[in-house]
Amino acid sequence: MKEFIDKFAEKVITTKESFDVKRDNGKIVTFVQRQCGDARYIYSFLGAKYYQIDEKPDFCAVVKDDQIYIVDDGIFFRYDAVKMWPDNVMHIDEYVNELNHKIGEEFKKFYDSLPIKEDFTESGIQYMINEIRRDLLLPSKVKRENIRYDRRPSCNVKIDKERAIEYLCGIIDYKKYTEKEFEAVRNTLMISKSKRCKMQQLLEQGNNVTEDESKLSLKLRSLKRSGQKIVEVQFTDSQDHLRGSARVKIEDLLYALVEKEALLPSYCDKHDSDTCDFLERLEKFGQENNVKLYDIMTFDNITKIKSLLDNAILYKK
Repeated sequence: MKEFIDKFAEKVITTKESFDVKRDNGKIVTFVQRQCGDARYIYSFLGAKYYQIDEKPDFCAVVKDDQIYIVDDGIFFRYDAVKMWPDNVMHIDEYVNELNHKIGEEFKKFYDSLPIKEDFTESGIQYMINEIRRDLLLPSKVKRENIRYDRRPSCNVKIDKERAIEYLCGIIDYKKYTEKEFEAVRNTLMISKSKRCKMQQLLEQGNNVTEDESKLSLKLRSLKRSGQKIVEVQFTDSQDHLRGSARVKIEDLLYALVEKEALLPSYCDKHDSDTCDFLERLEKFGQENNVKLYDIMTFDNITKIKSLLDNAILYKK
């Protein structure tokens, strides 16, 4: 016995008029066809004839060149049924996936043809290096050894179901549509590609982070995961007259490590009296000698970092 969808497919191919298809339970479903550009739209009416004024049709399929694209399969299958499609029938979502696969292949060719520019400013290069340091010192799910910046990005230009139907009807040409979309982001992609390739080059050159920085980052992140928020940082300068310690927030210490920036008083625990005394002494020294705290509280002047929980040494110069 033929399935309901097989009977439907045979009728669609043999007529462009409205038609009825009987279900196995004896109920009749009426289908009405309407030409729309190069394709036909098919609407279904359940339990009533299409000419009844209060009956609302359901848009269920599109037909183009004897190929039937099901838009709503609820009328053809129960939710728990195994869907067996006739050879000339497919769901519109499958067709959308096919179009998007073609667009993806076209995007690869478009992206690969984009030229690479090398005119980066010094600050731009430093920003890229900081991005690399962030990925190496604060890795996410991607392991350090798997980091690559020159991978081709995914294609953001997509055809949805509505546009796929418009394409079947001849209302739009998806190739022209996608070419227009690609051209709209040409400059953005060219800049991004140039940056990606430059960052990969900087990554391969190495020397972006030191072994000590990697070890310190690992220890700090481990402490942070355990619930600790603050560590003790000991400072001294080359003349050894600024010796002292401050309690610093782990989050801010990691930021300063990645960005290769000095610690700021705002990163410190202002509720700790020893920290406040040390900052006051530094500030007084800075005012008397015309030196900024930013130039004093650098990683070069850090001699030791230790945990407040067990006094474990996290870093020692």
